[in-house]
Amino acid sequence: MKLGIEIKEEAREEIATTYMYYEFTQHGLGEKFLAAFEVAANSIILNPKGYEKKYKALRYKLINPFPYIIIFEIELTRIVVYQVINAKKHPSKRFRK
Repeated sequence: MKLGIEIKEEAREEIATTYMYYEFTQHGLGEKFLAAFEVAANSIILNPKGYEKKYKALRYKLINPFPYIIIFEIELTRIVVYQVINAKKHPSKRFRK
């Protein structure tokens, strides 16, 4: 069964902030980030259990080629994205709901 995906507000804000940063840095780069995020999110939807648990029930997926990760959890009927965060941040700041 294919699960739906819910993106929490904090993750949406991080996506928007990252988009604006990349778009300011280079026109069109923000759009490339959004496209890469969509590819990564679709990969999660297709195979959510294909990603190792890193902290309790939380898993992550890298957004290639950008240094960002999607932190998510699989619930009964959906995938919940809690954070979209720079992979270079300290691990203690990564895995929280």
